[in-house]
Amino acid sequence: MGNNKNNFHSFCSGKIKNGQINSLTSLRFFAIMLVAIHHLNELIGWAPRVGWGNVGVTFFFVLSGFVLTLNYQKFSTYHDAARFLWRRFARLYPLHVVTFLTSIIVLNFYPIKLDSGPLSAFANLFLLQSWFGSREIHFAFNSLSWAISTLAFFYIAFAFIQYNFLRNTLIVILISLISLTLSVAYIVSNNSEPIEIHWLLKMFPTNRILVFILGMLTAKLFLWFRSWFSHIKTYVIGVVEIFSVLLIIDRLSSCIVLNLFLRKINRVLSMPEQLICQIFDTYMLTPVLFSFMILVFSMQSGLISRMISIRPFVFLGEISFAVYLTHQLVFRFFSGIGLKIIFSNTFLIPLAFLVTLVVSYFLYQFIEQPCSRHLKQAFSTKKNFR
Repeated sequence: MGNNKNNFHSFCSGKIKNGQINSLTSLRFFAIMLVAIHHLNELIGWAPRVGWGNVGVTFFFVLSGFVLTLNYQKFSTYHDAARFLWRRFARLYPLHVVTFLTSIIVLNFYPIKLDSGPLSAFANLFLLQSWFGSREIHFAFNSLSWAISTLAFFYIAFAFIQYNFLRNTLIVILISLISLTLSVAYIVSNNSEPIEIHWLLKMFPTNRILVFILGMLTAKLFLWFRSWFSHIKTYVIGVVEIFSVLLIIDRLSSCIVLNLFLRKINRVLSMPEQLICQIFDTYMLTPVLFSFMILVFSMQSGLISRMISIRPFVFLGEISFAVYLTHQLVFRFFSGIGLKIIFSNTFLIPLAFLVTLVVSYFLYQFIEQPCSRHLKQAFSTKKNFR
């Protein structure tokens, strides 16, 4: 595993620290901003109508599969898998607990009451909420923590896959395709409500893992062809970077590419058009666009990737997990105490984002980083894991 990782490091032209590709770290912040903008309806009653939140989360899922595959090439023993899962736990769980407890306070101010009963609390604390169809469970407390619940399943599947990549990847893909097929059949036969469709197509772990696996396969492609990629001219990579960004901008605005494919698909399938759109966008078009973007930006030699690899952007990417978990709580708190009545949107929106960034910075510095470091050290000192 170490040799592969060193080869990966030597291939990338940009600066890499601790296995981190700076351009991709920075992109993570921009993806989280899409999720935050999507949740502006919590603050001002307005949000984009083209699914920016799902787009941002999709990027995060694809990127997670990509980065983990680069940094963990193969698991040979139980210790390898246990160490990986513990490191993921140490990275995500402390901040999840802090924002979970914070949400209990914030929801006392928020005018829309979300369930906070014992079952919801149990599911949230043990990262099981994305397995429950009831919004009173998967959107309880800090609603955005459903993504951590889904990621927790991804990590377990990742540990399984790394023992035998080809065989176990095919097993997981088959299980996921069966799960997705059954979900679509259930949606069609029961004429499901939008919230149920959202849960099954965008949150349910065994369905969404297809997006994560795409990120893993993209990383394998990156490693297999790294010597060929290294000979591509810098200006060519720069042009392709711009092209990939334009494709994402199209998805976020006019959706020309999406609609072009949907017109052709609708001629073949007899399912409701909106359902086809969600399936195609969630599992095919948007993940493929992001895997393409991640592959290009991982080379770090194009103009855009060099621009966003400067330290301020990289740091914003590093605190992006905290931004993800806190922005909706800030929006709900501001809404609950009536700031949207006092201030105009021109002032309120920058204020909310500024407070989110400041809170995220402190959580990153004093909760996320030290807790992660201490938990990792605690694992390494246990004799039974040596």
